Amino acid sequence: MLLAAAGALMAMVREQDVLLGIGPAIDLGAVAWKAVAARDRATLRRLSGGILAAAVTFVVVYLPQAMTYEVLYGHLGPAPQISDKMHWSSPHAIEVLLSPEHGFFVWTPLAVLALAGLVGLAWRPSKAGSRAAADSRWIAVLALVMVAGQVYVNGSIATWSQAGAFGQRRFVGLTILLTIGLAHLTASARGRVARGALLTAAVVCLWWNLGLMIQFGAGWMDRQRLEPAKNAYATFVTVPARLPELAYRYLFDRSSFYRQPGR
Repeated sequence: MLLAAAGALMAMVREQDVLLGIGPAIDLGAVAWKAVAARDRATLRRLSGGILAAAVTFVVVYLPQAMTYEVLYGHLGPAPQISDKMHWSSPHAIEVLLSPEHGFFVWTPLAVLALAGLVGLAWRPSKAGSRAAADSRWIAVLALVMVAGQVYVNGSIATWSQAGAFGQRRFVGLTILLTIGLAHLTASARGRVARGALLTAAVVCLWWNLGLMIQFGAGWMDRQRLEPAKNAYATFVTVPARLPELAYRYLFDRSSFYRQPGR
């Protein structure tokens, strides 16, 4: 019931986040399959009751949003301006990750490290009979499926690049899953050299994002797309040199960030 309530709340915040429920759904299906194979009727009865309770909970929690959709649009679902943009073959799945326009990996390279951690966790060897290691691998596999679901739905939207938005913000729902991957990658680093290399890579990725945020806010970049060489120079040379000026403007002249160029 708690999982169903959380799923309904996620769908109310952003419709696409309901696809994150695919992870728990697959896990439930795996448990049910094992129960069927083992002819475990007690477990099947318990699962049936849980599924019914979850379905009722989801409907009750989501009901205010459903009623709002009905009042605003006359049907259950988002505005036509959104639904008309969907192409379910996901033609932009690669672009949404790798394009300089607003590709997730280009704007947020730390996500690459985090996904590498999830893949490593999913494929890591474990000792025979280690339940904790097996559960960790299974959770990582489910997390990767949930990531794939978000790539799919974001690649299905005609306006996948989000024009002047900062980066690929539609992936924000993956934050906790990426945190798990990054945590595993950090825990797996063995030796001073490996830990130092990982820390350096993480700091560079973080500064890349901070640098882009500063350029974006200060109007120093094309908000429609990245120009990697130009943005890299600004991130690692221009921004550090002008940090005192930017800090002063942020603290005492914040309106300067909203003025049009030349004014």
